[in-house]
Amino acid sequence: DRSKEDVPYEALSEADVPHAALSTEREGLRLAKRWVDVSLSECVAPRYYHCRGTMNCIYREYLCDGAPDCLQADDEADCLSHECLGSGVQCSDTGVCVSASRVCNGCWDCPNGDDERGCSPGGGE
Repeated sequence: DRSKEDVPYEALSEADVPHAALSTEREGLRLAKRWVDVSLSECVAPRYYHCRGTMNCIYREYLCDGAPDCLQADDEADCLSHECLGSGVQCSDTGVCVSASRVCNGCWDCPNGDDERGCSPGGGE
């Protein structure tokens, strides 16, 4: 089980699910806190990502999603060399992965609009 020592700040309450999308701000960085309750020996690719310098582990699907989950935001670093999971779109300018459900929805999730290119006028590809 996750102990309070595992969390570098603001320990999760027992009512929180292990990978809850809680939100907090720390040193100007807004974190989603979607940590997974697994041992560090289990926190390995391809399913998990171990946040640098902490005991925190997140699902790999949260890498390069535009929302920092690790205290040092290392889950959002080097995104241009990261390959997106599933059938989403990777923004060519930031490397952020946009999920398939947000592609061709009429809203730019990529700053340069990569997720809305080639879409039909009514939405969808």
